[in-house]
Formats: sequence, C-alpha cells, structure tokens
Amino acid sequence: MSKRLILGRHGDAPFGVAEIRDIDRTLSERGILENIDMSEYLKDNNIVPDLILCSHASRALHTAMMHQRHLKLPLNVVSISETVYTNRVMDILNLLYNLDNSVDTVMLIGHNPTITELSNVFFSNRISMMDTSGMSVFEFDSDVWKAIDNGLVTSEQYVYPDGL
Repeated sequence: MSKRLILGRHGDAPFGVAEIRDIDRTLSERGILENIDMSEYLKDNNIVPDLILCSHASRALHTAMMHQRHLKLPLNVVSISETVYTNRVMDILNLLYNLDNSVDTVMLIGHNPTITELSNVFFSNRISMMDTSGMSVFEFDSDVWKAIDNGLVTSEQYVYPDGL
C-alpha cells in the first residue's frame, strides 16, 4: 500500500486591514470559488483524503472545511494543528512522520512560504511559490509515514486553480 500526501495552500485571503490579526484573516470570494474548483478536481481525480490537517488560522480552517463538505467527508476527518501555523518545515515533517499508518491519504492545508518549502522537499523540480488554493500531490512507495522522503516519490503533481 502506498501513502499519498496532498499539500495545499489556503484560499485567497486579503491583506491590509490593520485591526485584523493575521490568524483571523478570512477567505475572499475568489478564495472560496477557487477552493470549490479544487475540490471538484480532487473529486474528479479520485484524490480523497482520509485525514485533513490544517492550521488554526481562519483562512486555512475555512479551506479545509470547504474540501470536507465538497468531498462529502465526515466532520471528524478534519484535524486542527497549531504546528501547521508555525511555519517550520521540520515541525510539519515530524507531524507527518508521526501519522497513524492506517491513514493512507492525508491533506495538509497550510501557509506560504512553508507549504512551498515543504512541497520542494519532495518535488523533483522545485516550484517558486504555491498559488493560493494550489496543491502538490505526492504518492510514495511506502506503507509507513515515517519512511516518506523524496527518494520514494512515485508520482508528483502541482495543481492550481488557474491551471485547471
């Protein structure tokens, strides 16, 4: 059995309101519409997570919940992790390495620059910056999360709303 990792960036969320803290920024209308498109792509390509890990930032949680609803998954597949918001690649890798091996496909919704850096740990060709609502999808020739690394990647793709 292989493991599949979906690394996603939250949907578009506007900057610029001084009174709103970064963690409380919400999705824009564009971010909502792009997430719908990405959920459709996942559904059409049978890329369905067993677990969705997301940051506790509003925009990431909203993104995760949209995918949960559009993919018709139970609520309990969504798990909120402050670690995803910390923007440290090694911390997030440790989170992935310690996943229960009964989970075959995990989606992680996070933030730039970390989600791009994390994707580039596994990509054979680096991406410069993940688009909002973009996703990197990796399949690994491994049945345990502790073993995933770029040498075990059997399939990789980068998908983003404008590329659909």
